[in-house]
Amino acid sequence: MLVAVFALMASATDYVGTYSVTSGGYTNNNQTVTVTQTGTDIYDVTVHNFTVVLMGEVHTVGDVTFYSMIGSTDADGYTTVSGNTKLTLDDLVDMEDLGDLFGGFGDITALITGQQYPITFNGRFNYKYLTAQMSTNVVVSIMGMFELLNETVNITFSGESDEEPPVVYKTGDVNGDGQVDVSDVNALVNIILDKDSASAYGDRAYVTGGDKLIDIADINLVIEIMLNE
Repeated sequence: MLVAVFALMASATDYVGTYSVTSGGYTNNNQTVTVTQTGTDIYDVTVHNFTVVLMGEVHTVGDVTFYSMIGSTDADGYTTVSGNTKLTLDDLVDMEDLGDLFGGFGDITALITGQQYPITFNGRFNYKYLTAQMSTNVVVSIMGMFELLNETVNITFSGESDEEPPVVYKTGDVNGDGQVDVSDVNALVNIILDKDSASAYGDRAYVTGGDKLIDIADINLVIEIMLNE
């Protein structure tokens, strides 16, 4: 259990860079966005100090997380994710300011406080770089007739992490020592005989790829690699 928790903690990466509300002229050059891998190809993204500009006013919401986004990784090692979350109107604006601005309508805050707005997120990242676009459209109306506010908020983020490049192992290097040799064959044999666990070697034990079965085909491929080196 502790090993699993540590693995999840280790998968979190902080990217620091420029956060811009392009629809409102706001920029923060020291913003942090955290990407956490919570499962196979599943990611949470937390935007710290999420900020919007509405009615000409800058409003910092706080940390906003986009949960359980499915990632797709390309041949260059970049993962693309997209998803959304929802914020209430009082998350996004100062309700007292909104009430003062539209005071001619009486006390409107009770009518519109519960309205929710989807925030979309589209991001692309690898171990080092993250770029993202976020947006929402905030429409405030009373009974669908009196439109008090209609603004689109567009946000961009571009940041870097301090992570080192991931280690790339050669096919057949089951034990990760940098060599493809008889010790890798022995590791596969021990896994097949239930004397060892495949999980101890990450994905390296699945030498043939394309399946989650470790058998004589994996051993034969390692031997073939050894003979051709």
